[in-house]
Amino acid sequence: MGSYIDRGFSCNAITIIVGSVIFAVGLNCFEIPNGLAAGGATGLATIAAELCRRSGLPVLPIGMQVLALNALLMVAVIREGGLRYAARSIVGMVASALATDLLAGSLPVLGNGDLLLCALWGGAVCGLGLGRGCTELLAHGGYTGIEWPVLMAVLTRPEMAYLRHIVAEVDPRATVIVGKIHESSYNDF
Repeated sequence: MGSYIDRGFSCNAITIIVGSVIFAVGLNCFEIPNGLAAGGATGLATIAAELCRRSGLPVLPIGMQVLALNALLMVAVIREGGLRYAARSIVGMVASALATDLLAGSLPVLGNGDLLLCALWGGAVCGLGLGRGCTELLAHGGYTGIEWPVLMAVLTRPEMAYLRHIVAEVDPRATVIVGKIHESSYNDF
């Protein structure tokens, strides 16, 4: 039984680490260098780093700030989710923090300063690192004839709140459609 648990945890840990690296790529390519602050601890750390930079104060790396902020939340995680969930959370927190700081400045800045695209693609890439897939469709306005991209994703409630926050900040006129999904399958497209 012990080897099954160890294998299961190892597989989960590898998946969490890979997801954390993808999350860090989204932050470092789209969000942080374009002045966008994500939600939660990452957003607070991004804002704190920028304020320190503008004030001429020493800047603590964003990943390390996030790790410190999330460490304060571990008591609640252990109480609500148990030790097993806490172990996975710790792996994710440490991997995300390290990947964010190690990749900072070494990846290309993408989005050409277009904040809407940076927010959408940053959210999509970060979300992919959290296990969320994203499909881009090309929409054609029936009345206006204008074409624009439409992003479609299956999200958890916390991810939905995060995405709504980003979209509201970047484009308050954007349309967000929410529906209950009973099943979703990935068909490699």
